[in-house]
Amino acid sequence: MPTQAPAPLPWWRTTLVVAAAYLLQGLVAGIGVLMVGRLAQLGVPLTRQVEVLAAGALPWVLKFVLALVIDLRPSPALHL
Repeated sequence: MPTQAPAPLPWWRTTLVVAAAYLLQGLVAGIGVLMVGRLAQLGVPLTRQVEVLAAGALPWVLKFVLALVIDLRPSPALHL
């Protein structure tokens, strides 16, 4: 007996998820840049400033990992 493919997600739900991901990236990047400037003014060592910038890159790293998980997951819509 063939299984029925699930209904596609509404367009607004996908748009909302993508918009939230980009908003989060922008917030982290903006806060990171402001923090590095302030840390430099306070005389914080350069290694700590680099750590702040590296932590700010986490949303991009996690986005690539999530994309791999989503892309490698089998899609029931493709199985006929």
